[in-house]
Amino acid sequence: MNASSLGRSKRENGVEPPIEVTLFGSDDNTAYYGIVAIGYPPQYFKLIFDTGSPNIWVGSGKLAQQLPMLGSSYDPGESVTSIDKKKTYRAVFGNYVATGRIVSDVVRFRGRQFRTDFALVHNVQGYVDQLRTTDGLFGLMPKPNYHEIKSTPLDEMFSQGLISRRMFAFIFSLGGREGTVVFGDFSLGRIRHPISYVSVAKHATASGYWTIPVSKITYINGVTLAANFLTILDTGSFITELPAFVVGQLFTAIGARPYPEDYTVNCDSVGTMPALVFHLNGFQLVWEPSQYVDRVSPTYCRLTIRPRAPGSMADGILGISFLRHFTTVFDVDNERVSPVYCRLTIYATPPGYTADGILGISFLRHFATVFDVDNEKVGFAKLSF
Repeated sequence: MNASSLGRSKRENGVEPPIEVTLFGSDDNTAYYGIVAIGYPPQYFKLIFDTGSPNIWVGSGKLAQQLPMLGSSYDPGESVTSIDKKKTYRAVFGNYVATGRIVSDVVRFRGRQFRTDFALVHNVQGYVDQLRTTDGLFGLMPKPNYHEIKSTPLDEMFSQGLISRRMFAFIFSLGGREGTVVFGDFSLGRIRHPISYVSVAKHATASGYWTIPVSKITYINGVTLAANFLTILDTGSFITELPAFVVGQLFTAIGARPYPEDYTVNCDSVGTMPALVFHLNGFQLVWEPSQYVDRVSPTYCRLTIRPRAPGSMADGILGISFLRHFTTVFDVDNERVSPVYCRLTIYATPPGYTADGILGISFLRHFATVFDVDNEKVGFAKLSF
């Protein structure tokens, strides 16, 4: 980027504009990724923006031979900006272990670039089904936790002047089909409602993660399922994990059934299932049954909730199955998050308008709608799923 274009990219007050990266959902909406360019000439990757990981990792050609499903692999020999750090890498993730070496190179978002150290992974042991649709991770933990990589990608974006604040937000479309990650001092115009924050737990066992306290979980009728526990916000995990006794009560109430690797429910019963209310620092988030039940087909409905294993770092994980229904702001500098904004698509009709209201596509897309010009009528029908 030359000096003139850099000057134009800044706001009048000299603050760097935010960086926006489009999020795409996988075919089954269990993973969300953005397109990230690494190296020069750029090599492009589908990376999961993962608040449960501290750094970037991409696969090597060696890993691509081991896992043919890997779509793209990084070739340091094809990048003139690549630097081999002469250090090995080994990291344990939730369901796999990744090993390789550490490399430094330039990362680009829409022409804006920064240099960072990252992992070039040669071998993965464990369950890595997410690599069928993505090429690796872009870590967004609040602090680095791997001794050979001293800073997070967000730290580097801030220190090298790409963003004015160590802050980012996940803004999902209605229903969580796609969304945007916004890095830096984003405009509040993107969020139409006040932001309420909850402080990150500083003395928790999982203190290096985005760990927040939950005052309680209740049903809509006020019945309490659990109180005073800690949960990790993890955009790299699809499944949401809650304390085992909460899951046990809920699964009994809704008639959940184990099915190989899933828990399923009767699709016709979803509308009668209870909503879960999360109470956080003076505000509430409501998770509807239509949101925590994943309707794979008209006759196959699986739950996106699992019991948290005993002895885990925190009492729960709020995965992407939960977070995709809210806009969540992660504020590193002030050690707080705000998973509080459910994107409303309902607004007041201006006085004097030609009609009393408008049923827009945010409403109509949930129905089959027939427009009959000859008979001057409109018909509605429920969608099959």
